[in-house]
Amino acid sequence: MDTITTENFRKMLLSYLKTKVHLFMAVLLVSSCSSSSSNKELVKDFYARAKQHENELSILFNVSYTARGDRNDKPMIPRIEIALNERETITLPGISNEMTDEEIKESTFYKNVQIYSTRMGLPDSTAYHDVKEYSSSILNLAHKLEAYKVQSTPRLGEFIIFTLTSEDQVIYIPDLSKVNSDYWRDFFSSGKKLDNNWYYRNPKSISPDE
Repeated sequence: MDTITTENFRKMLLSYLKTKVHLFMAVLLVSSCSSSSSNKELVKDFYARAKQHENELSILFNVSYTARGDRNDKPMIPRIEIALNERETITLPGISNEMTDEEIKESTFYKNVQIYSTRMGLPDSTAYHDVKEYSSSILNLAHKLEAYKVQSTPRLGEFIIFTLTSEDQVIYIPDLSKVNSDYWRDFFSSGKKLDNNWYYRNPKSISPDE
């Protein structure tokens, strides 16, 4: 039997380690390609879905929300952030058509319904109904779009960021003249266009304005 010298052992170990590294890189590449392909399909499907509801999207200007899981195969959105102006935001409860008045009045942010209606100058006689309709309209559209996070704020401008995954955002911008942020003006002048009003972005390229 041949004796394994120290030098031979070292060569065998290096060969083994190189093989492990190559296998790891191959698995990583396959995984990355699979994920990339899956994400592309997700973005494509969302874009097609959102285009069908493009005439409804104005209701999401100055609105932000994040889904907290699913309920009955729909995004569960317990709270909606409404930007009243560039400095002030109010939180409304996420109200769906399926919720009873008792469930609405027991929701965490129900007390803000009156505050919001006062700030918006809504008459007391219709305030509850108007806010309920407004919130439920947002949720109805959110359920159609199926984006887990939506952001729109007057501080940055009149556009809507739809976050689909940690690596994929689709952005709706109907009027480039209504962008208030230098970062976003630069992005819209050089970013990846889906069409005249739609852009794709990888959110890992973090903006200082976000």
